[in-house]
Amino acid sequence: MAEWLQNIFIYIILMTIIIGICPKGQYEKIVRFFAGMVLVFVVINPILKIGNIENLINNFVTQNKFEYNMQQLKDNQKAFEEEQLISIINIYKSEIATQITIALEKENLYVRNIEINIDEKTESEDFGKILLINIGADTSNLKSSNTIKVDQIIISTETSTEVKTAEEIIYEKKVKEVVMKLYNLSVEKIIVKIYVGDE
Repeated sequence: MAEWLQNIFIYIILMTIIIGICPKGQYEKIVRFFAGMVLVFVVINPILKIGNIENLINNFVTQNKFEYNMQQLKDNQKAFEEEQLISIINIYKSEIATQITIALEKENLYVRNIEINIDEKTESEDFGKILLINIGADTSNLKSSNTIKVDQIIISTETSTEVKTAEEIIYEKKVKEVVMKLYNLSVEKIIVKIYVGDE
């Protein structure tokens, strides 16, 4: 009991000195708050030892810390799985782009740009299914041959009007055929832009 009173007395003297040194204002409030919390602990400590409450508190703190660590582990695992899924999807898209590029080069068409949209929802039945492929192909590397030059053709629908050359139409159809054959896609899921010459 004498040791307990001595601890309280020493603590109060130390806190009075620290509060006296501490600048007035917001810091003083923070120091007083924590000093009060520690004083409560110093006063209650002998009572806790008597009733074996200290072990109960330690068990409670340990259990909460364990649950917190488990939640952190689950959150980290979920984040890792999401990053892994993104990497797998990007590799999958890259492989599709490579296959299309190789197939079009065999037809003397060169891919300028390619954008592949797939179903990325893991809970979906169609996860990984190709939704849309947008390809920009280039004919500038083709050797000129003895072809007949045709003026531009105007293609008009109710909502839009496009102006294309016969060459663009032929190569667009060729690109769509190659991609349809590779992935068994409908023509509506393939968008093609043909770049002719220095375009």
